[in-house]
Amino acid sequence: MEQLFSKIVAAVGGDKAAPAKDYWVDDSKCKTCYECETPFSMLVRRHHCRICGRIFCANCTMTSAPAGKGEAPPGQSWQRICNYCMFLRNLRSQSGHYHGN
Repeated sequence: MEQLFSKIVAAVGGDKAAPAKDYWVDDSKCKTCYECETPFSMLVRRHHCRICGRIFCANCTMTSAPAGKGEAPPGQSWQRICNYCMFLRNLRSQSGHYHGN
């Protein structure tokens, strides 16, 4: 778990690629948005945050950030991320570091 956390911290800062999709929450195990708890349906789609791998509705993943080094598929330089990962990314860019690192 600590190794995954380290990878996520590096990805939030844009220093390294986000963890592989192996760490993503399984679609079948998530019935509601992780942030706002809106139930998923045919009209409310699931979206994985490309940094933490949790599942959100479109409203809670409206932000995007530049893909980490070596992470973006050809022609895609931005990735969908959740509000919390964007908050952490902005915090890091303002302070230059995370507490404890």
